[in-house]
Amino acid sequence: MLKDLNWKAPKRHPWSRPLYSGMPNRFGDREPNGIFLALGKAVSAWEGVHVAASNLYRALSFCGNEDADNNATWSFSEIQNVHERAKKLRILSAEFFAKIERIQSPDAQRTKKEVSRHLTAYVEWAARRNDLAHGYVTQAWGEDYADKAGEGMSVEHYALCPSHARLRKWNNSEPEYNYIAIEIEVFAEHFQRLDAAFEASARKINFLAGRKNEYIEHAEDFPGDTDL
Repeated sequence: MLKDLNWKAPKRHPWSRPLYSGMPNRFGDREPNGIFLALGKAVSAWEGVHVAASNLYRALSFCGNEDADNNATWSFSEIQNVHERAKKLRILSAEFFAKIERIQSPDAQRTKKEVSRHLTAYVEWAARRNDLAHGYVTQAWGEDYADKAGEGMSVEHYALCPSHARLRKWNNSEPEYNYIAIEIEVFAEHFQRLDAAFEASARKINFLAGRKNEYIEHAEDFPGDTDL
């Protein structure tokens, strides 16, 4: 009994699944077009995150030889697994900040911590991206309790659920997640923030390394750290 009284809800993060997305028999959106639109935005925004991660890789691995830098960035871009990408970026980040002369400066220390936080967000948000990429816009029927005029009537509604090909994502005919359009739009917004955060880190790293190039010109236009 005391054990139950001491129970605490799991800590929630920005990348946690929405609170009601696992609720059984959840009513979805009345029409599917909003889900399809939000899904397209989110998937596209995630590709922007990959591009920004490649720019961060280039900044961390920069050697000054254009061919070598291009080849290194090309090799990194071929890695599709986010965990592997993040692992390589963490290794390069540790090497960069270990050798940079201004490592003791507040800017360097702040940037080092930001990169670490952004990489954590990268790995965690990849799970939500996978939910979207392997989801299926599913039609169901149920009563819309918010519609008083149609009370008692069964109407069609839609949500993004796991594909039925992924059987372990379904438990007793209930999906592991059940996303509506507004929740997917929030994912897209967070993907865009992570994109901007990676770009900002790349610019700061180039600045810390004393490079005068296109990365530096508008560094102040990007956030340093944010609720990713």
